[in-house]
Amino acid sequence: MTPDIDVRLQSVIKAIEQVILPALDPNNPLAREQAALAIGHLHMIRGQWPYMTDYMTICLSDMVKLGEDLLKVADGGTATRDAASGLKSTLDKTGKEKDGPTTAISQRRDAIAVAVDDLINASAVDGSISFRDLSENIVLDYGIHQTSRDRAWFKASGLDPDCAKLPSHAELIAAPVRKAS
Repeated sequence: MTPDIDVRLQSVIKAIEQVILPALDPNNPLAREQAALAIGHLHMIRGQWPYMTDYMTICLSDMVKLGEDLLKVADGGTATRDAASGLKSTLDKTGKEKDGPTTAISQRRDAIAVAVDDLINASAVDGSISFRDLSENIVLDYGIHQTSRDRAWFKASGLDPDCAKLPSHAELIAAPVRKAS
């Protein structure tokens, strides 16, 4: 029987805690710190992995929504129109399929993010004033939402001053997707 991912992660954590860490030279604080950091990351991954595909799917859906919202208001010269066309093409190719392996979902999200960046950069060249104003608000709204989600996703690090107020992974996944602008 092949152990599941959780059992494997627990085994690695136990090996580092019970064998590797005690064997490290007590006079090498950097090695001990890095071992403790690795343990912390493994604990965080243990909490995240059951929700990873759902999390990445939500991130993809929101990136698709960002692209669609920007396309609704895109206006400007040749550079902006070309970048908008590129974003539309990317959305048509990558945005419709929302499932698959986590890496494929992440790659689709990243491709759309690059096309969104291209549109924003092109709008600095020849985008209309109204598009630049509207796109700023659309991107900020997306950024606020994604940042809030990322804070909850990495809550287990304990680095967020409000981590006690952040939702659990299950609550995060159950939260509604960003609404249209």
